[in-house]
Amino acid sequence: MQGFAMRLIRFSMVIALSALFLNCASEDNCPDCPPGGNSSNWQPQNSGVSVDLRDVVWNPQAPSTQFIAVGDHGTILTSADGSAWTKRNSPTDINLFSVDFAYQQLVTVGDSGTIITSPDGINWVSQLSPTKLALHTVASSSGGTVCVAAGDSSAILTSTNSGNSWQSQNTLQTKTQLLAATYCVQYSSFWIVGASGRIHYSNGLTSWESVNEDIFKTLRAALCVFDLDTTIVIAGDDGILMRSDKNEGFVASFPTTRTIRGLDSYQPGKYCLVGDGGLVMLSDNLTDWSADPTGRNERLNAVASYYVSGADAHATLVAVGTGGLILKRTIQ
Repeated sequence: MQGFAMRLIRFSMVIALSALFLNCASEDNCPDCPPGGNSSNWQPQNSGVSVDLRDVVWNPQAPSTQFIAVGDHGTILTSADGSAWTKRNSPTDINLFSVDFAYQQLVTVGDSGTIITSPDGINWVSQLSPTKLALHTVASSSGGTVCVAAGDSSAILTSTNSGNSWQSQNTLQTKTQLLAATYCVQYSSFWIVGASGRIHYSNGLTSWESVNEDIFKTLRAALCVFDLDTTIVIAGDDGILMRSDKNEGFVASFPTTRTIRGLDSYQPGKYCLVGDGGLVMLSDNLTDWSADPTGRNERLNAVASYYVSGADAHATLVAVGTGGLILKRTIQ
C-alpha cells in the first residue's frame, strides 16, 4: 500500500475518448446499454412491498443462510431462496440504505445515523449511534468483527464487535457524501468511495488515506475480488468503472452510459453489475461486459448472490430496486 495515495493517475484522455465514443452511439444502438428486450433470464419476485429497496446481501451463516434486503421506512425482507420473501419486524421506520454480514451478526445502517443489528435476520435491535448524519454504507472485515460505516459529510464510524458499539472518526478534511464501502482481505484494508470521485482507504482504522484519481464523478459501488490477483473495482455515474490490479493504480472504462449502483462476484471469475434503467451486465474478466436483459426500466440499487459448487454448480443472483422490485436469476 505504500505510496499508493501519492499516485496521480490522469484520466482526461480516457474520459474524453470514452465520452466521444458513447456520444456517437445512442442508447438504442449501443449493444451494451439496453436493459430490456423481449426475453429475460431475470424473473420478478413478489416482495410484498412497494417502497424502494436499497441493498441486499447473502447471509452465509448457518442455520440462517438467506438473502436480506433493506429499504425505505425501515423495511427488512428475508428469503432463503430469493423467491419467497418475508417482511420482518423492524425497530425503526427510518430509511435503511445498506446491510452487511459481520461475524455472527447482520448490520444495517440508514438515515439519521440509524444502526440496527440482528443475529439471524429475523430479530432486530437498535444500536447507539455517535452520529445523526445519514449512513449510506456499511462493510465488515470479510465476516469478521470489524465494521466500517460511512455517510454524509464524510462521516466514518468503526466497530470492533460486529456492530454492537461504534466510534466516530473525523479524520477526513474534505466533507462529502460517502456512498459505498468494501473490505479487501489481501491488503487488510477498508475502501470507501463517494461523491466527487472520492476514494479513501485505511489499513488500521486509525487514519484514512485519500487516492487522487482526478475523477469527479459520483462513485456508488465498490468491490474487492481475489481471483484476479486482488482487484479493487469501483463504479458510479455515467457508467464509469475503475479497477486497480495488484495496487498499481486505477484504470477507467465505460461499459455503459447508465449509472452503475451495485457490483457483485457471483462465482469465481464471474461478475455482475446493476444500475439505472434496469441495467444488468455480466463479465468474466472485469474488462469485457455484456448486457443481460431484464425487461425492466426501474433503477436497480444492489445485487447479491450465493454459489453452490459441485456436480450441480450454480449461482443464484438477486437484484433489488425501486418500488419494491426484486429480480432473481440462476446461472449454471
